[in-house]
Amino acid sequence: MDELRNRLQDADPLAREPGLSTADAERIRRQVLGARRHAMPVQRGVFMAAAVGILVVVGAAAILVRTALPIDLAKSTPASVEPSFGQRPGARQLQFYTAGGTRVIWTFNPEFEAR
Repeated sequence: MDELRNRLQDADPLAREPGLSTADAERIRRQVLGARRHAMPVQRGVFMAAAVGILVVVGAAAILVRTALPIDLAKSTPASVEPSFGQRPGARQLQFYTAGGTRVIWTFNPEFEAR
């Protein structure tokens, strides 16, 4: 393992190059910090636009869910018991509908026997 490390260090071209002068390092630092100052308002604007968009979507979804779902299930369409077309005499059917559009139908057959 040490031999591999030594071979990699010997083959590294950056190890033989001199470092940056203090003036060059300071010039690069000033350029980076100057670019950062100019980029910040754009980043804040993008963040604010995204935050407002998310709030609008969440608010719209909350309004839609609140108006689409019944809060009180007792306000849904009352159940009705009525014979259906084509049923045997004596068979009864219970139907009810929810405000969301779900339809439930139970058919009761008095001649049904579980064996």
